Amino acid sequence: MPPTGEPQIALGRAIQQLREDSAMSPKELADRAEVDLDLLAEIECSEADTADWGTITRLSRGAGSSLTETAALAEHLEADEGRCQSEKTHGWGERDETH
Repeated sequence: MPPTGEPQIALGRAIQQLREDSAMSPKELADRAEVDLDLLAEIECSEADTADWGTITRLSRGAGSSLTETAALAEHLEADEGRCQSEKTHGWGERDETH
């Protein structure tokens, strides 16, 4: 499939998937990566205008991945059009243990 033209959506979804695969809450990843929780929410929800390489690298490593692996996952997800499932509030720090 051709790219959607919105790679930031795929990047946000990749960060979210890596975090969820690591069974971390958004707050846990934000703390581990030393990234503001609101910025993490904006990245995962594809609302951030820009995210610098350092931030993406820290989030990737915080989730137990590398920047290369995160980029590959984002490329794989790029064709998908799903949006963020998480709410953009500090209250979304609770993990849903049902999945």
